[in-house]
Amino acid sequence: MSLQLTLLSLCGLLIASLVVASGGLWIWAIIRYRSGEPFLKDRFRSPYANVSLFALLLTAAYLLMGLYSTLNPGEKLEYNPERIERLLHASIIEGVILTSILGLAIYLSAERVTELYRLGFRLDHIPGQILDGFLGFVAAILPVFIAILITLPLRSLEQTHPFLRFLSDRETTSALLTVIYAAVIMAPLKEELMFRVILQTWLVKKIGVTWGIVVTAVLFAAVHGIPDSLGLLPLALILGIVYHMRRSYLTVVIIHALFNGFNVGLVMLQKSAEQVLENPDLLSP
Repeated sequence: MSLQLTLLSLCGLLIASLVVASGGLWIWAIIRYRSGEPFLKDRFRSPYANVSLFALLLTAAYLLMGLYSTLNPGEKLEYNPERIERLLHASIIEGVILTSILGLAIYLSAERVTELYRLGFRLDHIPGQILDGFLGFVAAILPVFIAILITLPLRSLEQTHPFLRFLSDRETTSALLTVIYAAVIMAPLKEELMFRVILQTWLVKKIGVTWGIVVTAVLFAAVHGIPDSLGLLPLALILGIVYHMRRSYLTVVIIHALFNGFNVGLVMLQKSAEQVLENPDLLSP
């Protein structure tokens, strides 16, 4: 058996193990819930925190533009790898600028360090925050997998996320690193700051915990368009719940980053599988 086929088998086993682990985690959570025990303990007694008005308005403007472009896509452009590569670089620059501005606005508006802690910028129990992030990612695997299976008839090559399609088409280290930086690093940093830290914090204060989490999750999913939004809704709800209960920006960024990284890995795995099928000689020892 070739090395490539061996690696494919190990990756398939890893994916199956994650799905099983996700199912086990949900069973454990249900058992704890039925016994009256929380599956996650609240980090703070009060569910409320203050957020920068400037950061909130900037987030709202960005969200409205995202929803408008999603609901009114205009004339559909033909897929072009060069254009997608430019969009990738632009999204990285935009992410760095927007995240820096929002982070600075939150920092300058905080009257006390405790306010930053309540917003999730915590330096305590870092290993615990990282573990929560990994467990949150594992918990998201099964519901997202089920949602994707349900919406499979709505999916096609043309509706594949352009960044993932670009990665599938361009087999270069440069393309891989660019997609990883845009999707696995910058996107989680920017989107979790906007949606969980800023938007959800404000909504929870205005309309309550449950609706604050749900509305934020729906908006997060909506800006990603159909059919991705349907598959992302379970992830968005998990991100909202984990952030509300653990109040850790690091934790939700890790969940989001691992999920995006998992998707990038699946694209690479699919590409390798296609190469094996197209070259039967790779199956021989």
